[in-house]
This record gives sequence, structure tokens and C-alpha cells, in this order.
Amino acid sequence: MQVRKVKYDGRAVRVEYARAKDEVEFDEFALVSHDEPRQTFKTALDALAPHVGKLLDVPDAWAKGLAVRGVSFTWKDDVMGAVVTALKRVPRAKAPVVINTPHQAARTAADKNVTYCLDEKFLEALEAVAREAEGYVLGQRAQGALFESDATPGADSPAAEKPEDAGKKPARRGGTGRGKRST
Repeated sequence: MQVRKVKYDGRAVRVEYARAKDEVEFDEFALVSHDEPRQTFKTALDALAPHVGKLLDVPDAWAKGLAVRGVSFTWKDDVMGAVVTALKRVPRAKAPVVINTPHQAARTAADKNVTYCLDEKFLEALEAVAREAEGYVLGQRAQGALFESDATPGADSPAAEKPEDAGKKPARRGGTGRGKRST
């Protein structure tokens, strides 16, 4: 799974991702859910705020007021890049300032000037967000398992994926919703 975008506004989570169909093509998916994410999901997003502050060259105290709302990931030749979206409340406005960082990519061996590349700690924080988003797609939510058998997605769960099914679109289940109700 290749995470492309993660957004969380405190009410809903949106994860856009792709799965390799073959060597060249990807199938793209989007999940929007109002299920509460795990605390580790929220913590991973919050952990980006100091990195955003450092990138913007603002004082640490100012960066502490940033609320990270999302990340847009890019992938080129298996090298990750990202743009982070954050909000900053300002005293004289009803709405926060929306901040989108400049796009930065991970360092590659070909990069001569690392000034414009993600530093290791920022990269690790972004990877943590991507891992949490992948877990969310696979059903890891704040609710947790109610029963021991719910701890892992079952064979009939939409979150369950067999290796041979990777990249296939899920089959539609159920009817049209217009059938008679059973009593």
C-alpha cells in the first residue's frame, strides 16, 4: 500500500492510497471514515509540528501552536516526498491560518545539496504517519476489538486482504437496498 494523502480534522479521517496492479499501474482508493483513530494516529500527526516549525524557520513557541491536519505524499522512483498542512490560530481572526509546507523529498545518493531534502527525523515522523494511515485503512481504530476474535480482520472483512487479491477492487456486497425487509 502506498499512502498518498492523510487528513484528519478531528471528526473524520481521509486516507488516499494506491496499490500496485502490476509493475507500472496502480489502483487508487480513498477511505473517508468518522471512526475515531487510535491515539497513536493523532500523536503521529502532532509529532510533525516541530518539523514544520523548523522548516518554516519560526520560533519553537510559535510552532507549538500548530495543529497538523494532513500530509500529501509523493512518490518518484520509490523516493518519498511530502507537503504538510497545518493550522495556526491567530488572535485577530475567526479562522486559523492554513499553512502548506513547501514540498520536500527524502535525500537520495544523487542529491548534492541536502538543504532542500527532508532531514532524517522529519522523514521518520512522516513514515510514522504513513504507517498509522495504513493501519487505519486495515481497521485499526480507537474502538479496538470488542471480542478476542475481532482482534484481526476476518476473511469476510473488507479490511482483510489476501496476497492474491492485492490491487483488486473489492466486490460489492448486498443488494440495491430496495428489497423487502425480513421480519
